[in-house]
Amino acid sequence: MECRHREKRDADNAGEKMALCVDLDGTLINTDMLLESSLCLLRKNPLYIFFMLFWSLHGRGYLKRKIAQRITFDPATLPYNAEVLEYVKKRRDKGAITVLATASDLGIAKAIAKEVGCFDEVIATDGGMNLTGKKKLKEIQARFDLFEYIGNEFRDIPIWQNAVAASVVCKNKSHLKRLSKKVKFTTVFMRNHTYLKEIIRALRPHQWVKNVLIFAPLFLAHVKDAGSWGVALCAFLSFSFCASAFYIVNDLIDITSDRVHPTKKFRPFASGSLSIAAGAAMAPLLLLLSALFALPAEPEFYWVLGGYAILTALYSLYLKKILMVDLIVLASFYTLRLFAGALAVNITISHWLLAFSMFLFFSLGCVKRYSELYNIREKNGDRASGRCYVVDDLHQISQLGSASGYISVLVMALYITSPQITQLYSRPFLLWLICPLMFYWIGRVWLLTNRGEMHDDPVVFALKDGVSYLVGALAAAIVLCAV
Repeated sequence: MECRHREKRDADNAGEKMALCVDLDGTLINTDMLLESSLCLLRKNPLYIFFMLFWSLHGRGYLKRKIAQRITFDPATLPYNAEVLEYVKKRRDKGAITVLATASDLGIAKAIAKEVGCFDEVIATDGGMNLTGKKKLKEIQARFDLFEYIGNEFRDIPIWQNAVAASVVCKNKSHLKRLSKKVKFTTVFMRNHTYLKEIIRALRPHQWVKNVLIFAPLFLAHVKDAGSWGVALCAFLSFSFCASAFYIVNDLIDITSDRVHPTKKFRPFASGSLSIAAGAAMAPLLLLLSALFALPAEPEFYWVLGGYAILTALYSLYLKKILMVDLIVLASFYTLRLFAGALAVNITISHWLLAFSMFLFFSLGCVKRYSELYNIREKNGDRASGRCYVVDDLHQISQLGSASGYISVLVMALYITSPQITQLYSRPFLLWLICPLMFYWIGRVWLLTNRGEMHDDPVVFALKDGVSYLVGALAAAIVLCAV
């Protein structure tokens, strides 16, 4: 974030004796507390949505109070704007009266003010009138003759226009340009987030590589028809958009636990670079795109896609919290992709391929959990947030994952010796060369994982690992030579 100061000396001197009023949503924190608290309540029980609709009929202030009375939250986990927070502390040290002036509920505002420890007073919505714009200005002027105000949106314009000094937090230069037509700012805090870039990050397109498995049944069945590959491409995009929709849903559900995670705290929703409202709008749009791209596929594909969506939703809400069940479900996601590819073009999938995928991807699921727990142990933690695993499980997870990975090699060996192999391959003996490649790759993955050198997402590791590309290319070449 870039902080640009343009204050004159007389304004700075005046600031030492006047009040510094700071907005909360989008200013002190990179999120909106009404959306945060609403999401918190819905996580407790989705049926609260009907109560919230009723409460909103009595006004936003009433809605905020009712929600605040029913939630507990940790203000320490919120994504604070470090530059603004530091600015407030410095002004307070110089003698300014610091005020948290927000339209958020008073109870929530007081909890946040207590957490940061640099505010003398709090002005907030107290169950009645929603303190925004001119209403907030009236409350500020009732207490202070001279004040500086830090805000971030167009509703703050009346407050800035009556302030001795106006400071702004901007998303980008375009945002600043529009606001600057109405107000001359003395201090600018630029967040420098590219909205499109953050949207793409939220979609996690690197995870789409998992959906390449949709093409595996066609490749292994030696399908050469261009039309079938075109349908498979549509199925790939359908699965990708569906997966991205649920990545967003999962990020919103896990937003609190992600904020205390060493790497997940930088995700768009956890960090506040994308709003909760944006996520709520993106998810259904992505599901619509998924349904449209599914149209060219065979009808059976819809059942697999629907099953994947339901299983993903259950995983996000419940299953990921159940010991071992989460690992089985993670492996099932990959196997469902293989089913989807086969059913999309109406070809029979090999039971050998299904068995191979279950063991291999169960192993990679264990890699993911082991890596997360390893990082927690390194930070002197004892358990994974939102999961049922503790650091004492590391050894057992390593054993389970390694064993499962090598069982997948056994399945490959049994497939090579099966009678069906001669129907697809003229030189099936060449396929034996894949086994040592798999021994090497699986062993290497687990050795790196035990050393703490594995990314907490094995897919990200594979995308950045040259050795994985080489092993994959050699395996594909062997299959082609064996045909």
